[in-house]
Amino acid sequence: MTPEKRFALYPYNSNSLAIVSAVEGTFTEEERPAPVPEGVPFAFVNAEAFPSDATFRDAWEYDFTEPNGSAQNVSVNLDKAKEIHKGFLRMARKPLLEQLDIEMFKLQEVNLPTTEVATKKQILRDITQTTELSEAQTPEEVKLSWPSEILGNSPYSS
Repeated sequence: MTPEKRFALYPYNSNSLAIVSAVEGTFTEEERPAPVPEGVPFAFVNAEAFPSDATFRDAWEYDFTEPNGSAQNVSVNLDKAKEIHKGFLRMARKPLLEQLDIEMFKLQEVNLPTTEVATKKQILRDITQTTELSEAQTPEEVKLSWPSEILGNSPYSS
């Protein structure tokens, strides 16, 4: 019989969740796992405690108020997930803004109207403030708020 896969969790750098993988028998529920610093709360969980989608792994959190954890699950902090998503939006818009800057300079050099390019640039600058993103209530809704019509394929597409 294969031992059950267990994980020790503890807060790391005040904003992250550290996960230590172990096979049953390598540490007991009563002792602090070696990687967990003294004085830091920790908990043991099974693989089923984690969200099935690790897209927003850096937004995972766990409530350590119970002594040495409890039978609860790891959750996704939606505000952190939205900030991660905004980072993806910023990375995707950067080359588009750079291209529009070049177009703008070319138009300015020959004294042609720049209104259309300026409007496109403003749309890209506002892309992190969309209603779909601000109203998203789940990680899946955050992913669905990707503006494919502006930025192309979503980084969440398989």
